[in-house]
Amino acid sequence: SMFAMDWFTALLTFLITAVLYLYIYYRKPEANWGSSAQAQVFVNALKGVQSLTDTAEHVKNYRPKVLVLTGNPAHRPPLVDFANLITKKLSLLICGHVLTEPGSVHLSTLKESTQAWLTDRKIKGFYTVTESNNFEEGAKSCLTLAGLGKLAPNMLLMGFKGDWTQDLGVAKEYFSVLQDAFDLAFSVGILRVRSGLDFSGHIQAEETETNEFVDEDRRGSFVGGLGEPVEGEDGKATGGEDVKSSGSSEGSERKGSEPSDESGDLVPEVPKFKFERQRTRTR
Repeated sequence: SMFAMDWFTALLTFLITAVLYLYIYYRKPEANWGSSAQAQVFVNALKGVQSLTDTAEHVKNYRPKVLVLTGNPAHRPPLVDFANLITKKLSLLICGHVLTEPGSVHLSTLKESTQAWLTDRKIKGFYTVTESNNFEEGAKSCLTLAGLGKLAPNMLLMGFKGDWTQDLGVAKEYFSVLQDAFDLAFSVGILRVRSGLDFSGHIQAEETETNEFVDEDRRGSFVGGLGEPVEGEDGKATGGEDVKSSGSSEGSERKGSEPSDESGDLVPEVPKFKFERQRTRTR
């Protein structure tokens, strides 16, 4: 129909479209163009959650949906791995993190990096973080707000608190979280490992050693750059300190010289040559 109306405009349109297609095909720019299939995934997930919410609970569709209070999951990998064994990639796994110092970190960056960590370890789970003045209130927020519809946790998993005798206030908050979970009809699991679950100290030590190694490497490359031989005026290779001393001496010698009338630059000092006379006897 386009050719029937105006063949020249139709031919020009097809030509421009073909040129743009070939340009994108061969250049392959790094851009996320998106697709209708990706948009349909969100719609299907939303319909699935709504359909699951309308489904009556039964023993056949029961799944242990675990909320594990890990803090930063990278600091307690045994706890995350044990929770992943319970869900077996067929149920819901949510890693809860309570920040008792609001504003200490950037939440969006923390969520992205932690979710990427879970993906790298091939753990099918989600990460949620909340800010609160104390651990008890933050954990209760995770218990009541985590999930969506029937995709909400029904089991709480925590690590065993081995140092409960050192701080009784923190131990009281720990047991209060367990009591809140029982009040909300949650199943409760506590994992105890002989060597402990918290590896944050080891991770911080490794990060500190890495940063110190990088600083030493940078400092060594900087000093090495200063110590490289430089070709001097007399044609001999001089080190960084020699160049510095010669530069200061030349500056002191040139300071007393008179400026030139033409360019105003400093007049270099004429080098002095020493001649040694050799006497020869003639017979």
